[in-house]
Amino acid sequence: MEYAVTYAQLGWMILFVVIIGIGLFATMVLKNLNQLLKGVNEILEENMAELKRMIPNLAAVSDNARTITDDVRKLVSDGAQAVDQVTESTRETVLKLNRTTDNLGAYAVIIGEVAKVLVDLYYKEKQ
Repeated sequence: MEYAVTYAQLGWMILFVVIIGIGLFATMVLKNLNQLLKGVNEILEENMAELKRMIPNLAAVSDNARTITDDVRKLVSDGAQAVDQVTESTRETVLKLNRTTDNLGAYAVIIGEVAKVLVDLYYKEKQ
């Protein structure tokens, strides 16, 4: 007994198998989604009292967070300005210290020269 399958019949058979596969996959996805939603529903039911207590306070919490953020931003800005001022003061102090050191070096050279002249005069008087 020979049986011939046409391309049209083969196409319909493949299409039927694909549709059954998609149906089985969709059934598994819907089953998993149903289990997930049951878990979410249980969590919501367990925490419903807390949610009812928290939801009215969300606006106040949001306002407090905004206020705190603004305060922190202002403090950071003020801190940056203070750091800039300290940096500028430190730079000026270092520059003055360098100038003072240079002046002290010059004075030391002058005092050394004066001392040398005085010593030379003292030895010339003794001779």
